[in-house]
Amino acid sequence: MRLRLRKVCDFMQSRLLDGIWNLVIGENFKVQKSGFNPKTAEDFTGCEYTSIKGTVPGNFELDMVKAGLLEDPYYSTNVLKTQELENRHLWYFRKFDCDFEDTERCYLKFDGIDTVSEIYLNGELIGKTSNMFVAHEFEARNLKCKDNELVVHIMPVSIYSRDFEIAPSCSALP
Repeated sequence: MRLRLRKVCDFMQSRLLDGIWNLVIGENFKVQKSGFNPKTAEDFTGCEYTSIKGTVPGNFELDMVKAGLLEDPYYSTNVLKTQELENRHLWYFRKFDCDFEDTERCYLKFDGIDTVSEIYLNGELIGKTSNMFVAHEFEARNLKCKDNELVVHIMPVSIYSRDFEIAPSCSALP
């Protein structure tokens, strides 16, 4: 995921929001059982799930390697261990300030969110994604000059896809 805050006006202003984010990782069964559905950074306080630093743009498995929670997936058969993580919910969140003089007509542009997500800005759902191969842009309706909170909830696509019927003529693996 690559993220840019941009302002539409007579000329384009933008700010990258890449870098180090907070990352919370939760197993689907536990998330569903508890009803955990955070929308702000405060909602993560005291949560029972794995919390590490994540890099945006990046990959959560590599962030887990950096945190010492996963062995190098590029060594031996370690890549098979990453399959056990396909049922994980990921929450990337951070706070940021808006550098623009006013916050009207600002948009958050996401490149490559893999794959299904919900995006919350200051506790309000501003968008959803379901395709990692296209950019997604959402109006930052409740953007403030200071202390904005952005939460990106990436859902496990292997679980999400179970809600869709597969035609008998389809040759793709479920």
